Amino acid sequence: MHIDELREQEKNARVMDPRTFDRLTANIARGGGRLEQLPFCALRDGVVELVSGHHRIRAARAAQAMEVFVLVDTSGLTRSEVVAKQLAHNAIAGSDDPSMLRELFAEILTVEDMIESHIDPTLLDVPDAQPLTDIKALIDWHLVSLLFLPASLEDFQAVADMLSGQEKLVGLCDVEMLPKFREAVKRTSATYDIRALGSVVSKMCDIVLEKLAEEEEAAS
Repeated sequence: MHIDELREQEKNARVMDPRTFDRLTANIARGGGRLEQLPFCALRDGVVELVSGHHRIRAARAAQAMEVFVLVDTSGLTRSEVVAKQLAHNAIAGSDDPSMLRELFAEILTVEDMIESHIDPTLLDVPDAQPLTDIKALIDWHLVSLLFLPASLEDFQAVADMLSGQEKLVGLCDVEMLPKFREAVKRTSATYDIRALGSVVSKMCDIVLEKLAEEEEAAS
């Protein structure tokens, strides 16, 4: 693509010192305008947005390499997903501007996107961060555990004792139900083109409630 056709993100936490940028520009020039690492982009509302690779594109312009190869995600990423991928790609190497990093992280809307960003909010000096698996979430949340166990009283009692006094909702299912649950999740995801697990489970709940409402109406 011609680099003028690429839209940069208005916010980008990644910073690069002038000496490193000059080296990057020189490398692109010596390579005949070829980028050795392709920028990652997303097609949104008919526009190709840069997700990662802003400095590579700017260095390409400085090296007068106006047409470059890019990777483009055409699946229709949300703003939250774009920010998550932007922060995740930035986290691989280099450094970020802390204030801009906090501002970008605040735009992430789902737990799945928070996890994908690989950003630990405790490093952002944000008060009242809540623990959630291996990250901290800046949201109110409730933990629901679905445990697929062999059907035995001993297993049930062991789990009940382990969670005694903890404010967690725990569902215990026979381990033989796990394949059926996985198949339900898989088919719901494919049928309604939903990728986030939380959204899939939400849709499954909607389907069950709608079915129950139909049965109640038919019985009345």
